[in-house]
Amino acid sequence: MQSFSYQEFNTAKFRYSEHRSYLLVGTDSYLGEKIQRRIREKLLSQSGSDLSILYSDELTPHELSEQLDVYSVFSQSKVIVIKNAEKLKKNALDILSDYFNEPSDSQVLIIITQKIDARMNAWKKIKEQSVSIACDPPRHSGDIRAWLDTELAYAAKSMHPKAKDIFLSRIELDYSTIDNELQKLYLLVDARSSISEDDVIRSLGTSRGGAMADLYRALGSLNSKQTITLINGLLANDWEPLAISGQLQRFYMAIWKIQLLMKNHISESEILSKHLNELFFSYRKEYVEFAKRYKANKIGDIFRILYETDAKMKLTVATPELLLMTCVLDIFKANGK
Repeated sequence: MQSFSYQEFNTAKFRYSEHRSYLLVGTDSYLGEKIQRRIREKLLSQSGSDLSILYSDELTPHELSEQLDVYSVFSQSKVIVIKNAEKLKKNALDILSDYFNEPSDSQVLIIITQKIDARMNAWKKIKEQSVSIACDPPRHSGDIRAWLDTELAYAAKSMHPKAKDIFLSRIELDYSTIDNELQKLYLLVDARSSISEDDVIRSLGTSRGGAMADLYRALGSLNSKQTITLINGLLANDWEPLAISGQLQRFYMAIWKIQLLMKNHISESEILSKHLNELFFSYRKEYVEFAKRYKANKIGDIFRILYETDAKMKLTVATPELLLMTCVLDIFKANGK
């Protein structure tokens, strides 16, 4: 059968009633859960189907066979969700594959798996008989922008282009974070169909995504006071110290990458257009400017400080506030500020 991207699946042209089996493949578990919930909501609202959710790591071949063969006595149709299907034992996988020899017209299967083994005949048959939907994590900011456009259209809402740029510039590159922030925006605007710049700023003012964007800018500006204030704010809002340390490492990895590209005589325009896909487009120019403020011959010292701080968090009794403050001050000092 056909394969669909998340965007194609969410168009108004997609006919849920025409398909009896869905295969959701990919490592982004949040996206997989969101898609299967959306399929369930559509099917249950249309036909009042019964629902069974099966977990492959707990499922015996007998239980799977029974679920596939038993018809609902309370409704005309049934939706069966099989999670973690990559963990199905071979005999259970064969039972699932054999089901497609005579699939029931009154049942819909939603099979969720991180991967399939295309060498196995059972998986080949399941894929051939199912609508496949990719559930991969975002590869670059373009994927997040496309996802946002799809979600806005699905909710019958629009976002001003400038508001969209602000929103995307302050969100982490993962679907879970952006979806949580989008739901907050929907609550804020309520019945209004249009989302403004002011709405986005009000919604993201206290968000973790917004706080991280502010932290990156403070680091890029070599502003020690603001950086320490923002880190203490994250700690006060229950951020794990090691998670903050990880964000610092992520920032300096981007700085190091840009400096290496510059050292190899890659033009700034090429760096911006081709080499920073892990950053939103609106962030990239800022990061190039940040990289210019750090001395390339000091980046090794900065990573040494980061890794030593990480080790101290695991081994010493010093407070996270003190360790992270010392880390920031040592980094700026190493850079010569």
